[in-house]
Amino acid sequence: MQIEESDEVDQEGTSNTSSAAKEEQIFQETYKETTGAKGTKSRGVGYLANQKREKVLQERMIQNRLQILEDRECELNEKLQRHEQDKEAEKEALKASIRQELMGEFQALMAQNQSAVPNEVTFLTYGSCSQ
Repeated sequence: MQIEESDEVDQEGTSNTSSAAKEEQIFQETYKETTGAKGTKSRGVGYLANQKREKVLQERMIQNRLQILEDRECELNEKLQRHEQDKEAEKEALKASIRQELMGEFQALMAQNQSAVPNEVTFLTYGSCSQ
């Protein structure tokens, strides 16, 4: 039963074979014989012992980079929104300016036409009364 469990694939997709466990046991026994250690504490396998720690550090680094990228994306989106709002405000100001200019020209033309029309109306009014 224990061999079957060690042959299953774990969540990360790596297989835990019984050969790895055997290698670990052989290493521990050889280490105890070579050093004369009497303890039962497992010893590391050099740089291989820190793979878990290295993986954790790598995950943290990836998460930090991801957070930095997400923050940058948020900043750029806000900047884009401000730019679009400024552009829209500028567009509205230009529309208002053109409208104001056109209204000024229209009023000038109306004033010009009204100054000519009342004289004619006055003339017609006086002309019709004197008859």
